[in-house]
Amino acid sequence: NTVVNRDGKLYGYNTDLYGLTRLIRRIGLDLSGKKVLVLGTGGTSRTASYAAEKLGARVVYRVSRTSREGSLSYEDVLRDHTDAEIILNTTPCGMFPRPAEQPLSLESFTRLEGVADAIYNPLRSRLVLDARSRGIPAEGGLFMLVAQAVRASELFLNTSYPDDLTDQIYDRILRRKENLVLIGMPGSGKSAVGKILTEATGKPLADTDLLIVEKAGKPISEIFREEGALPNTIWVFNPNERAFPNYTWNHALSYYPGDEYVDVIGLTGYNTGSYYSGETWRSFKKIYDAFYWQYDAWFSQPFMITEFACSNYGGDKAAWVRDMFLQIPNYSRIKVAIWWDGRDLDSKGNIARSYFIDDNPAAVAVFREFLQRYK
Repeated sequence: NTVVNRDGKLYGYNTDLYGLTRLIRRIGLDLSGKKVLVLGTGGTSRTASYAAEKLGARVVYRVSRTSREGSLSYEDVLRDHTDAEIILNTTPCGMFPRPAEQPLSLESFTRLEGVADAIYNPLRSRLVLDARSRGIPAEGGLFMLVAQAVRASELFLNTSYPDDLTDQIYDRILRRKENLVLIGMPGSGKSAVGKILTEATGKPLADTDLLIVEKAGKPISEIFREEGALPNTIWVFNPNERAFPNYTWNHALSYYPGDEYVDVIGLTGYNTGSYYSGETWRSFKKIYDAFYWQYDAWFSQPFMITEFACSNYGGDKAAWVRDMFLQIPNYSRIKVAIWWDGRDLDSKGNIARSYFIDDNPAAVAVFREFLQRYK
């Protein structure tokens, strides 16, 4: 991919080989004696196959959708080669503008030691994220892109650069391209944390609520009113029972828009169980009592529990549910309570907090017993 004219004679080089080899070493992968799968059959796949062979791979298989050119199909791989230890992706599957795509799931690859993906937009493809979620070293192709460009420049200019130049350029581009996205319930502190991150990183803060207001030239509530949605819209102010981070400046009242914009006060609090160090099993009253009475003094609107649930780890879930039904009548302003039927995963993909309403037969029996009274 790099041709240099030296005194009328053309010399050809493959800088992708250099870049991919640098990427593999950066990830810390040892290909010696390993089974390697190269996804794709294009030009980059040939480079990847050659790189794997040069790095001592025991066997290298190219993989395609159609088994062309002597390659394996994905069906072949899932049937006979889930013992592969290294995967090198050279396909465009997962590249922008289709970042949700993934060439194959890594669930069946129980011996997988590492993944290198030539895709650099997005910075981390679904394949890379899948590997990392399983604790497998993986990285996208931005470093490879930079390394091959540095090598090409050396060849074109007939010079050499310091060994750490590639790392410096890569780090500079990564800092510029990498975004931080804050996702959370209204009032959870996204705006406040965003301001802190802006000061710490120098990255501009884009608050989507403010951008909508700026573009429309009016508050969001006014947009709903003009579109005729207000008769079917209930505005809920819904802070979490705990502030994250727990500082005075991040208090829920700092985000309250005013009585004219709020129809219902939402309360959200979970018994997260004790899966993680520092967590404790908490009763319904322990979570909601101080929370409720504090809000009872502040607000005149009706209340609802917008999200709550009890984990199945760390205590008796059925007993917790029974106590919840016995306690909730003490909080008369709570008109609706919504159980979140879901789960939280730990960094390895294991269920850390199971909030499913039907994951505990004894708890299901309690729900049935008490919900009969609401008919």
